[in-house]
Amino acid sequence: MNAFHDNDHQLLASKVKKLKKKWVISYDNQDFIVQLYKDEPKVMYQLSQCTSNRIGDEVVIFDKRLYTNNSISKLNNAIAI
Repeated sequence: MNAFHDNDHQLLASKVKKLKKKWVISYDNQDFIVQLYKDEPKVMYQLSQCTSNRIGDEVVIFDKRLYTNNSISKLNNAIAI
């Protein structure tokens, strides 16, 4: 369905982790992706997908250099993973 293959996601993860700027990235919640960013803070939440009228699980992954504890605790329906 998507243009990225596993090796593309691995390459992107390695590049993102080397960024000098702080970053946030969002993905569909998949075990493979969660494992790529296993050492970074992350939350899972449900997102309404308007085009398909479905609700999907998303994961937001945060750069470790970001202070996110207060913000994450205030998100509705978000679960730290």
